[in-house]
Amino acid sequence: QIKQSEGIGRNVIDNFETAIARANKKRGFVIAFSFGRGAVEEVARVKRTGVEITLVTVDDLLHRLDEFYVKAGVPAGLEGFAAAPLPQIDSHRRSAEELMKSLSN
Repeated sequence: QIKQSEGIGRNVIDNFETAIARANKKRGFVIAFSFGRGAVEEVARVKRTGVEITLVTVDDLLHRLDEFYVKAGVPAGLEGFAAAPLPQIDSHRRSAEELMKSLSN
């Protein structure tokens, strides 16, 4: 689940826990700009029930992305991303339309 607001609170985590249970899963990630104390406390409470929710900030993601780019050989990390080579498209890969059509056959 990705949230665009700051200071995510307990209610978001509680709702996410319900969504995880409904999907018969045991773990999930919430990505947001920041988390309030209530969110952190709710994650700890939920963990005791056997469900693992990981809180990830956008800043954490960008920091890890920067490390990835440096490891991948992009000298300036995120700043050098514009100079990084773009992924090549596999011309043999089927389109979404072809995949959908193959499912109906």
